[in-house]
Amino acid sequence: MHSHAVVLSHESYPLELTVSAWLDSKSKLSGSARTHRNYVDVITAFRAALQRADMDLDSPTPDVRLMAQAWASKSFDGLSNVSAATYNQRLAVLSSFYTFARNRQLLDVSNPIELMGRRKLQSYGSATPLSASIVGKALRSVNRSALAGKRDYALLAVAFTTGRRLAELAAMRVADVQVEDGHVAVLWPRAKGAKVMRDAVSQSVGKALLDYLHALYGDALDTILPVWVSLAHDGTYSKQLSERSFANICLKHLGTSKVRALRHTFAHSMAEAGAKVSYAVASHRCRMPRPTGLARIVADAAIKLQQYAATGYQTFKLDWAKPRLRRLAAT
Repeated sequence: MHSHAVVLSHESYPLELTVSAWLDSKSKLSGSARTHRNYVDVITAFRAALQRADMDLDSPTPDVRLMAQAWASKSFDGLSNVSAATYNQRLAVLSSFYTFARNRQLLDVSNPIELMGRRKLQSYGSATPLSASIVGKALRSVNRSALAGKRDYALLAVAFTTGRRLAELAAMRVADVQVEDGHVAVLWPRAKGAKVMRDAVSQSVGKALLDYLHALYGDALDTILPVWVSLAHDGTYSKQLSERSFANICLKHLGTSKVRALRHTFAHSMAEAGAKVSYAVASHRCRMPRPTGLARIVADAAIKLQQYAATGYQTFKLDWAKPRLRRLAAT
């Protein structure tokens, strides 16, 4: 039997197939359903905008570039402007598509996004970190005599002392909480970029987390059941907390429904404490070769916090650790 190789020109690859191949590649790379949805939304909306102008993704580069600049600046409905971060993110997604298509010789056009400038981002421009006093007061005021209080306290403590994203917190499973030689650490098997990471937590945070889990599940802590569950008797009891529920917990105890405030507070506190950026550390944590702004601070601070927690917040001394940060960490 003879086999015959079939060579297809770029005309044989319709744009739909090219887009599908790119999305499949990105989905396998990131492993994140949310990232996949974002890529689908961006490429679909941009292509629709091009087609309304009798164009498509393979139209002449200058025309596509002008369209991309105008389209990326507006919300999908075209009624409002978007933030600089959203604008830059959209251009990054589109550039990824064209780079993929060019590298695999599926499109015979240059990348129209390459020459487009990115908008300047202001560190903490949209972030409102909470003060150490507010955080400490909020944690101390949580009534931990009931299961709901144990859950809320543990959740806020873990979020404040790890700086993890909402998606990572929500995906926590009981078996991800590891206890070794009396020290508690949290495994993050679904961190951003499909990475597996691990954070040590302080003795006080570890104790609060274990107290909550034992109250909820007893001694069976090798289960894949979710850590953060609903305690409402409305048919959702024991089910994984929704993002809205996380927001409600923050609103109840902190006065803000923005869950990102926990992450911003973590980064802001560490920056105030004098944490310096290590590009090697930041690359490991944030999937960027030279991260900037908030990502840099969070990346470096996370490792310092792990080192700090591993030996106990009350006794470990760092020349950059301010007293009030030590008090907050030990709350």
